[in-house]
Amino acid sequence: MSASCGSTRTLVLGRSPEVNRSVVEPLLGAGIDVQGSAEPEEASRRFDARQFDLIAFGRGILGSLSDRLKSEFTAQNPGIRFVDVIAPVAVKQILAALAHDPESPRFIRDISTMRSEVADRVSATILASCHVTLTVYRVVGAKLVSEILAEEDVPPGHYEWTGAAGTFDDANSLAVIADECEYHIHPFL
Repeated sequence: MSASCGSTRTLVLGRSPEVNRSVVEPLLGAGIDVQGSAEPEEASRRFDARQFDLIAFGRGILGSLSDRLKSEFTAQNPGIRFVDVIAPVAVKQILAALAHDPESPRFIRDISTMRSEVADRVSATILASCHVTLTVYRVVGAKLVSEILAEEDVPPGHYEWTGAAGTFDDANSLAVIADECEYHIHPFL
């Protein structure tokens, strides 16, 4: 991580105080200037986006709330960057976003999922050779459980993973990770 990341100001928004702490504390330990809030509804009134370079949105607030907040934060600071994160890899996602703009992927783009009665699929465009990990997350009881679907080295070009029908049933999110430095979270809302 470059020294410039230590001065990058980051806001982490989520719903759970415990999860928020589990993300904020390691970032502080890594020298990141970070604040966290588990009260996202009023975040654009409590925080001024001009005071931050990156705002991370936890999986629990994706959808209309994060859309509203992103619009309000962009009105405050048109240069603000956003990253949608999921707790198990949020710290890595934020560190990667600080090192490289998540809106300018280096390895993967055009990720899509498809469900059918025959199979569930993930497809993407691979921009450069990389190691791809596909992980699906499900909420079981009150716990987020992960299942690695694939880990493989892939060349540039079209990529497709095919799994059994129902693989994405009850899934919360799919993480598509390239070389442990580029994170794409596909929420199943």
